[in-house]
Amino acid sequence: MISPQTESYLDDYLGSERLLFLDSAIKEHADGVLRAFFEQAANRGAESLETLTAKTVEAVLLQDMGRLNIPVEARRSIPSLLEGFFGYLRETGRFPAAMDRRNFIHSFLSVNL
Repeated sequence: MISPQTESYLDDYLGSERLLFLDSAIKEHADGVLRAFFEQAANRGAESLETLTAKTVEAVLLQDMGRLNIPVEARRSIPSLLEGFFGYLRETGRFPAAMDRRNFIHSFLSVNL
């Protein structure tokens, strides 16, 4: 289950102007993809952003996100969507440690999911 705080952050991000700048391949899937990512992370023990580790990010991206029923182009954009989400949290001051989580994601930008 996604924590209430993470849900709040997701709602803030999904309601922000940042979505206007997303790649069109992922834009219409952003809500479902982000929620699926954090559900899978919670299933792996990372029930909050504070407990999200590089190992969990790697497992969710490589083992779970590829199973989503979305177009290949959207699946390839998942790391950049997550990077944008964590960048938003850091830049808005909602979660200052988001830069660490953003760095976890950065290494997956060129990985095909």
